[in-house]
Amino acid sequence: VLLAGLLTFGALYAGYVVHVDTAVEDGRDYPSDVVVPLTAAQSGKPVAGKGYVKTLKVSF
Repeated sequence: VLLAGLLTFGALYAGYVVHVDTAVEDGRDYPSDVVVPLTAAQSGKPVAGKGYVKTLKVSF
C-alpha cells in the first residue's frame, strides 16, 4: 500500500529506499540487512542480504 502511494505521487526518484532490519531472539540482529533503492534501474533486480535475508527484489 505504501509503495503504491509512492508511485502515485511520482516520488520514486526522491531517494526512497526499502530498508529491512532483521533479528531473532537469542541470536544476532542485522541492522540494514537489506537496503533497496526505489529506482527504475533497480526494479526487478535481487539484492543480497547481509544476514537472515537471502535476497529481496522489489518490482514495479
